[in-house]
Amino acid sequence: MKACIEFRITPLLLLLSVCMFAVVLFASCKKEASKDVYEQILYAERGFATVYVDDVSVLEDQYWTDQSGEAIDYYVDGILQIDSGATLLIDAGTVISFAPHAAIVINNGALLARGTEQSPIYLVGEQASRGWWNGLYALADSARIELNHSEIRDTGSSYILSDGPPFKELGPSSIWQEAGTLKLRDCVLSNGKGFGLIAGASVDLQLSNTSIGNHVNNPLDLYANHLCCVDSSTAISGREGTVIRVRGSEVNQQSKWHKRALPYEFRGSTFIEAGVEIVAGTEFRMAGASAIVVNGGYLKAAGQAEDRIRFRGSNAQAGYWKGLFYSTESELNQLYSVDISDAGNGTLQVNGGNPGYRGPSSLLLNSGRLTVRDCHIFRGAASGFVVEEADFGKLQCSENSITEHADFPMKIPADNLYALDEDSEYRDNGRNEILVSPAVLSTGEHNWKPQGLPFYFLETSEVKTGLRIAAGTELSFNAEKGLLVLDQGYLNASGTSDDPVVFRNAKEANWLGLVFNTDQAENKLLHAEIRNAGLGLTYLYGTASGWKGGANVYVNSGQLQLENSLIAGSADCGIFKEAAAQLTLIDVLYDDNQGADLCE
Repeated sequence: MKACIEFRITPLLLLLSVCMFAVVLFASCKKEASKDVYEQILYAERGFATVYVDDVSVLEDQYWTDQSGEAIDYYVDGILQIDSGATLLIDAGTVISFAPHAAIVINNGALLARGTEQSPIYLVGEQASRGWWNGLYALADSARIELNHSEIRDTGSSYILSDGPPFKELGPSSIWQEAGTLKLRDCVLSNGKGFGLIAGASVDLQLSNTSIGNHVNNPLDLYANHLCCVDSSTAISGREGTVIRVRGSEVNQQSKWHKRALPYEFRGSTFIEAGVEIVAGTEFRMAGASAIVVNGGYLKAAGQAEDRIRFRGSNAQAGYWKGLFYSTESELNQLYSVDISDAGNGTLQVNGGNPGYRGPSSLLLNSGRLTVRDCHIFRGAASGFVVEEADFGKLQCSENSITEHADFPMKIPADNLYALDEDSEYRDNGRNEILVSPAVLSTGEHNWKPQGLPFYFLETSEVKTGLRIAAGTELSFNAEKGLLVLDQGYLNASGTSDDPVVFRNAKEANWLGLVFNTDQAENKLLHAEIRNAGLGLTYLYGTASGWKGGANVYVNSGQLQLENSLIAGSADCGIFKEAAAQLTLIDVLYDDNQGADLCE
């Protein structure tokens, strides 16, 4: 006869402890080190085992071992609690069978299962059916679960604490760890009625080469800071419509978010404070009003043309979630072959409610550095891509498409227009222009290229360095606004007869015009059209400045070559030249200027 294992029984659970055992020989059900062990357990008489365990509390260290020759080693009929710092150690090859609604609850202690590849540990229902027993629950910061080569099946019968959160919200699961440590290596969680695994925000989590699947609900519910600790060899699967649920949190350690068979569903705002890399092919479904904010580290989403990374709303509707926001200087802030859709749900409030991230937009570069290549940004409730601030050379954009937004496809400062290439596409947006916010161009040489739609300048911008504008580029200016070329800056707009560079506003005589106040010889307007300026704003910086307005092109000082160009629709002079300036005119046409074509 085998020795009985001693337990201390808490008064809250049971008045009397029961320690029962029976030796039952099953000649046809001997355990073997093979993949068929679980099948042997299915056909065993699960209600009988070498050791019978009722409602008890483990208050001292216990050691459960493989009872040689038995299909079932332990039968748990009730709630087994591990408390008072005790450890329940389960040896390789041990099989534990559970009665209906039975469970193991770790309060202040540890459950350690030391299975091996040849001799796994099994925690299974008395019957092989979903929801037969409850599963494993760990509630305290001192709780620890470490399972190696272990299988947990047939769980999810009910809540352990049916009236209290978070069980009422989430429901039953194979493992529910509210706090403490949870480490699974080479494990299987399967055939559950509820969730596979639920982890609280503070859990120290590590999943390695573990399979979680075949549950009625989502296989995994965890926080964004846990994704670093789920390795690529862990397989997560589920029924159609299930997801890997990810709750918003700070991510403060290096992470790689792996492609899974199921999409990640993010809820709430996730703040990335460390480096995160997303593997090609990963899919994200963003719940209502959720956001991903890169605050301190970086987010590198390295998709491929044939294996794209996707961020989309849980519902395919514009403005369902907030968007993807960057505010960091890392060179690893990269979006390659990424799709972003259904965003633009209002501004994101951070730092105690201050609007540190403006918007709304699908993609926002609040400040710092970002490369965006081969990205599709579509179906947004506001603007597509908003750039608030980026120093020269820190923004790069190429081969992107921004479509189906309610507002502008892009909002960007004038000193960041250099970053836009000629191979991007903008269509079907509410405003068919790229909105340009004011800036001073003071560093590097800027090259502006045609985008297939105009740049719309909201305010006056200043050019204090080199600016070249390529053929086919169109610039539209808000009322009373213009472009000032100052100090050591120059403007070289080189169009062609088929693709001129156009400066205009749709309204007649509505904007300030081009003002040159520089000694640079590079100032050239070749095959350009300057229309509808010369508003009559006679003093841009006050009467003492001496800068006179009232012309499409005003040359206060320096040199300007104007060739094969059209000056039309001015409210006053077509061109105004001060005496000290040098002006070269070759084949210039004038049309419908209210004052003289050339004023000197």
